[in-house]
Amino acid sequence: MNASRREGLVAIIESARMEMEGLIEQVGEANLAEPGVTGEWSVKDILAHLTTWEERIVAWAEALRQGIRPAPAPWPRDWSEEQINASIYESNRDRPLADVLERWRQVHKRVIAGIQALNEDELYQQKLDWLGDGPFADAVPGNSYEHYQTHADEIRQWLAAHQSTAAG
Repeated sequence: MNASRREGLVAIIESARMEMEGLIEQVGEANLAEPGVTGEWSVKDILAHLTTWEERIVAWAEALRQGIRPAPAPWPRDWSEEQINASIYESNRDRPLADVLERWRQVHKRVIAGIQALNEDELYQQKLDWLGDGPFADAVPGNSYEHYQTHADEIRQWLAAHQSTAAG
């Protein structure tokens, strides 16, 4: 029996998520708030950033299930991605690590539950004007597993430099 496309999407997200969890473990909790992974951002800041973008998936899934338009993003529509990301950083940089980790893990559960609550048509066929006339599934990669990969690469590079400095 073939797995559904929905379950395939969930599997891709879960695989990327497990990779990110492995990186967190490699970095070690004591180093998660250390700045410099990318600019002044720490791993903690990256996790808060990823969580904020994943919250969009949760909002979209809930809206789609309810047959309504989702609430607008919590930033002005005319902001650039750079401005949005700077705002996300500023609003989360002083949050305790434990809170960031808990929120990151809880939102992930809600992402998976939201995707699993949608049927194949809702995920892949229904065109949504509030997602640029594309289906829901088209908006998922950039706000989840592709996004994780971008930041996982940054963390790996930082970790390699950090480990070589500690060894030298």
